[in-house]
Amino acid sequence: MSGRIKAYDAITERNKVRMLRQAAVRLNASRRARGLAALPVPPDPGKVCIPVAYAADGTYEGILESPEDCPLNCHVVMEVR
Repeated sequence: MSGRIKAYDAITERNKVRMLRQAAVRLNASRRARGLAALPVPPDPGKVCIPVAYAADGTYEGILESPEDCPLNCHVVMEVR
C-alpha cells in the first residue's frame, strides 16, 4: 500500500469520526431542548500528521508512507491535516 493511500485513509477515518461526533452534538442539542438527558459524545479526533517530501528548491514531491522513505535530495515535513 502506498503512503499516499495510507495518508488519505487516515484523513478519511478522522473525517468520519468528526462527522459522527458532530451528529451526536446536534442530537444532544435537540434532546436538551426537549428536556431529555444528553447522550455521550465521542472525543475529538484531533489532527493527523502526514510525512510529505519536498525537494531542496521547495517543490512538492509527494506524501510518504514513513519519513524514512524520503527520496534523495529531499527533506521531510510532517504536515498537519
